[in-house]
Amino acid sequence: MAGKDERRRLPRLKTRLSAKVVHGETVLDCVIKDKNILGARLLLGEGAAVPGVFHLLQLKSGELYEAKLVWTSYPECGVAFTSTTELSKETSPEFARFKKLWVGVGG
Repeated sequence: MAGKDERRRLPRLKTRLSAKVVHGETVLDCVIKDKNILGARLLLGEGAAVPGVFHLLQLKSGELYEAKLVWTSYPECGVAFTSTTELSKETSPEFARFKKLWVGVGG
C-alpha cells in the first residue's frame, strides 16, 4: 500500500464514514476508510463490485461525488473524484434520487 500513498498528490485523512455506491438502480453500502478532495479508499461489503464510474454518497454530510475507479484489491478499492455536489444546497430535480437516499438515512 505504500506505493499508492507515495503517488498521491495530497495526503488522505483516515475516516470511517458510511457511504453508498450508486450506479443505475444498484445501491451498495460501503465505508470510506480515508479521503481527500481528490479521492478516497473504500471498504466494500461482501461480494460487492463497483463499476468504472459511479456516484458515491457520503451519508453523514450529504456530499455526492462522481467517482472513477482507480484500483481494486478486494475488499478495498481506490477512487478519484471527478465532481462534488452538496445535496443540502442542491435543488435540481436530477439530484432528487440521491437526496431521497440521503434523507432516508437521517441526512
